[in-house]
Amino acid sequence: MSKDGSTSFSILVKSHSVPLGLPGQIHGRPTVQADKGDDTQLQYSYQYIAGVVLLCGAIAGKNDYNAIWMEHHDDLLADCGGGQYDAIQSKTTLNAGARWKCTHEGFIDAVRKQCKLEHEYGDQIRHYVLFSNIKPYVPTANTKKPETFASSPTHLIDECKKKSSFTRLNEPYKTVLKTLSDAVGYAPDVVFRVMQKLLFQKGPQLEAFRDQLATIVSEVPECENLPISRLREAGKQVYQRMHYASIKDASTLSLLACPLAPDGRELASIEAKKITADEVRQILMRHPGENFLYDAQGQLKLGKLSGQKAVLRQKMELGGVGGQFSSIWLQAISAEKHLMEEMHLDPKRGLQKLNQLEAVMIVECQNAEAEFSDDPEETRGPRIFRRILARTEQLSSGDGEQVFNVRVETLRGMAGLLSGSCYFAWGKSLPFDFGVVDGV
Repeated sequence: MSKDGSTSFSILVKSHSVPLGLPGQIHGRPTVQADKGDDTQLQYSYQYIAGVVLLCGAIAGKNDYNAIWMEHHDDLLADCGGGQYDAIQSKTTLNAGARWKCTHEGFIDAVRKQCKLEHEYGDQIRHYVLFSNIKPYVPTANTKKPETFASSPTHLIDECKKKSSFTRLNEPYKTVLKTLSDAVGYAPDVVFRVMQKLLFQKGPQLEAFRDQLATIVSEVPECENLPISRLREAGKQVYQRMHYASIKDASTLSLLACPLAPDGRELASIEAKKITADEVRQILMRHPGENFLYDAQGQLKLGKLSGQKAVLRQKMELGGVGGQFSSIWLQAISAEKHLMEEMHLDPKRGLQKLNQLEAVMIVECQNAEAEFSDDPEETRGPRIFRRILARTEQLSSGDGEQVFNVRVETLRGMAGLLSGSCYFAWGKSLPFDFGVVDGV
């Protein structure tokens, strides 16, 4: 070992099989790496967690967002309905103990982008949100210096909300806002309006934000009964969806089949930036696994087949697939018997299974209806029928965990039960409304 200990440092690195050793080490001494690519990527991907928080929050009733656009005008653009939007900046710092101040470079950069939106689309922007792993600086009761008060974004925002215009601001806030105006390159009046709309939102810690995905997702009503392993996987799926939106992950056909926008981009790539709250809900509902519970609303009433038979027969005949009625009906009888036995042996598990299978098949049957809705009536029903046959085969053999590994006949029987209970038609609705049959 050398006198300065550098040999032991080299041995330590080599013992951990680090290829070429650690980069940028000066004279073999421990040296902070100059390339911050990993840290930059970590901070950049933090906006995905912002999307997860905001859309899961929408599903749980914590905000009024209908959808979010990733990397469109801002890091995130939230659709509030009625032509109003919240523009959201995702800003992070590696110093978890730091606080945002009016003079911080990151805060100035955020305000610069917000001023651009305010200048161009101010009437449509409801709020500007700074979503961050740290909070803004708030003075303590012992703070005395006016300039310290004025360095607090929350104090500046409060002053702006109390005044009708920039010219009415009191000192030192007027000087601070003018300095901020000079830094961002927009008129004081524009910065003033941004401050009146600016909100701060505290996100998860930067170092372990992915570990909090399960906790975030667990508060969504559809996930309240999930075990932790499923919560983690569901959170990852929603997070990944945010990533895909950020990189404009549209299909090749969508990119090539759509015209270009005036700025030269494919319209499909712009549309791919959008994720709706309903889409996130569907991602959560479609997650495979017997412990993943679907919403129990609209639950089928077992033991009521006598009332469903006539409805199912008429629907299938109207759809041009009456010849397959006997097959579907026998499978429906078998499916109901199987599910009732499950309910008798283990009511809780049986209810989970019923909810899961019902929701999966409602999605598949209604998707088939929608896909062929423009077909002529004489071909629509048979095509829907064939699609359901194909999808039940795929679900039974390829996505068995999602449907409790039941036989394909049980899934097809579920389709019959759902049609008999008026959840979908075979391409042509009945001439009058039967309603959901309770069995008569």
